[in-house]
Amino acid sequence: MPNIVLFSGSSHQDLSQRVADRLGLELGKVVTKKFSNQETSVEIGESVRGEDVYIIQSGCGEINDNLMELLIMINACKIASSSRVTAVIPCFPYARQDKKDKSRAPISAKLVANMLSVAGADHIITMDLHASQIQGFFDIPVDNLYAEPAVLQWIRENIAEWRNCIIVSPDAGGAKRVTSIADRLNVEFALIHKERKKANEVDRMVLVGDVKDRVAILVDDMADTCGTICHAADKLLSAGATKVYAILTHGIFSGPAISRINNAAFEAVVVTNTIPQEDKMKHCPKIQVKAQRDGIYWLSEATRCLRRNRTSCCFDRRCWLEPRSPLMTNCCITMAHFIIRPQGREEKHKIRCADFHQPGILPPQIWLFTFFLPEILNCTPCHCLVHFQGPTNTGRFKTMALGHGWFSDHDYFVGQWFSKWGPGRATSVSPGNLGKM
Repeated sequence: MPNIVLFSGSSHQDLSQRVADRLGLELGKVVTKKFSNQETSVEIGESVRGEDVYIIQSGCGEINDNLMELLIMINACKIASSSRVTAVIPCFPYARQDKKDKSRAPISAKLVANMLSVAGADHIITMDLHASQIQGFFDIPVDNLYAEPAVLQWIRENIAEWRNCIIVSPDAGGAKRVTSIADRLNVEFALIHKERKKANEVDRMVLVGDVKDRVAILVDDMADTCGTICHAADKLLSAGATKVYAILTHGIFSGPAISRINNAAFEAVVVTNTIPQEDKMKHCPKIQVKAQRDGIYWLSEATRCLRRNRTSCCFDRRCWLEPRSPLMTNCCITMAHFIIRPQGREEKHKIRCADFHQPGILPPQIWLFTFFLPEILNCTPCHCLVHFQGPTNTGRFKTMALGHGWFSDHDYFVGQWFSKWGPGRATSVSPGNLGKM
């Protein structure tokens, strides 16, 4: 199997370094410079012949320069005989130009997709695409990672009144995103219909939903000049909301964004680290970067799973494994069984589980789980026994109680159901979709 080589572009080197640290890798050597006429020159500083190459370059900063740098790096690795080149683009550039909204408007996202393919990219990893149909612009595999699990975790851990909150989309295009989050939290949702006169300017806003005496949480994939979310915050407060938060995947924050956020009535504006935020946080104390399950976690785990040709909960909006027991910390689940008893009949179903191995820690080899199906279906605290076989006690199992609550509070256990269920059955195991089987 070829070795993995991880390169960083110029746009977000801190993110690249932290992804490399999590994967236990060193960043590859690459030298980027500009000629006097501002042409970009890239030199790969080590052999990539036959290697599995990953290049991390986010669509931020000098967008056009960084995009051209990424294309040249991809092409340089491809003609240097690398076995595969994966472009990791946390914030996909030109994602807002995904359709013809005017008669002679370009579809620039499609053009970028073509450029990446022609440059030699074999695979694309990105995060929370502005329009999911962009995946269809490519003729190569595209993995769109979702930040929704991180949003849910931040809300539960940082907003004391989250059970009395309402999830709000600042535009109609984000309705699917907020309804999914609202369902997971078992709260209501609202949306704001906006009419634009021109780019980055909002003409009129209409609130659909009741936010009176509730904490309003605005959720969106990105914010640029922040005119939309700041006007939305004013609209929510005037409609009776007690507090307003904003949670965004990509905090672009260009132009007057910082001053607008400072003057708006936000309790906090929370973003992931797909775009560097250090300088902006110095000028705007309301901006926060999610510390848990951030872009580093999702990008690292996606890279790890692709490297091992495994599926991952990173690729599924609805599925996320978050173990509650300290027994599950730093472990590598390689095999498991559900033992379920429908109508008194015991059946065993093998599943492949998510990988939790931490670098430098020797993982257990086998975990066997025993769950009682009615408890899962009813979303009640689940009694679970864990049968553990470690690498030093081959052939012997230790049995310990995992305790209550692993399936409670709508946490999801991700797995692949085998052909026992037949074609068309659910491919993810969760309290939500087990009931549909």
